[in-house]
Amino acid sequence: MKPTKAFFIVYNPVAGRGGARRRAAAVQAWMEARGAMFQMQATNARGDAVRLAAKAAREGWPVVVAVGGDGTINEVVNGLLHAEDEGVALPTLGIVPAGSGNDFVKVLGLYRQPFERVMDVLWRATPREVDVGCANGRYFLNGLGWGFDGFVAEEVYRIRRLRGFAAYLWAVLKVLPRYPTARVRMWLDERHPVERDITMVAVTNGPCYGGGFWICPHARVDDGWLDVALADAMRPWHLLPLLPRVMRGTHVHHPRVAFDRAREVVLQSDRPLPSQVDGELLGTNLEEIRVRVFPRRLAVLADNFEQSTTN
Repeated sequence: MKPTKAFFIVYNPVAGRGGARRRAAAVQAWMEARGAMFQMQATNARGDAVRLAAKAAREGWPVVVAVGGDGTINEVVNGLLHAEDEGVALPTLGIVPAGSGNDFVKVLGLYRQPFERVMDVLWRATPREVDVGCANGRYFLNGLGWGFDGFVAEEVYRIRRLRGFAAYLWAVLKVLPRYPTARVRMWLDERHPVERDITMVAVTNGPCYGGGFWICPHARVDDGWLDVALADAMRPWHLLPLLPRVMRGTHVHHPRVAFDRAREVVLQSDRPLPSQVDGELLGTNLEEIRVRVFPRRLAVLADNFEQSTTN
């Protein structure tokens, strides 16, 4: 059978507690049965997916598929976009969810879909353009968290036995008794700066991250805007009851949480703070973060865009 499709597939064998390895084997069998032209590469260490995706873009593969969770997707996106920054034609992104969190696919119509349905989307779907955020040179699809969220991400990196939402929740409970607040100044586009004491700031492209925390539930991945959530400085006994509301996306009217939108965001803190993008550490001691959105920068194979706070 003559090959009719061409895919470069990057998979993280340890994603989803090793489930991505089994999913990658199923993808290989599916591709072979349909006569697709494809190449598969496994990652061995953090950063490998960036390198492999950039290599695929430079070689001219039309579709690069990430098999894994949000961390794998983030690395693949960074590889593709950094290659495009060098003048390389940008491939379309395909996704086979196989991680523990799988937050980005919640808005692509791929979350908890049967394997055959996911593969049918790869084979037949029309690419849809999505926005991409960039923070201090790191691209992201879901969002960035600074402050409390960054401390949680640091703690998640130390956890070995849990994955996804369970790891994130355990890290939250460990950080709660000891996280510091900070004085932050924030610029949104050309407006005058806002200065206040905060627990955390989130700048998002999509509505959720952290394995199911709907930080900015009304965010859309294709509207050309960054959504901003700012949580005022709170003691643990104030923050803890708020977390279940964030998991449901019902915190939007909470008096200590403010929301806004911008195309460019500048954050400055009076003390170094950790930050994460798509669950990956952006830095552990950052005093300034500059974020901007690239509207409809990336084409993604998707069924449809689902903007719902129900996961």
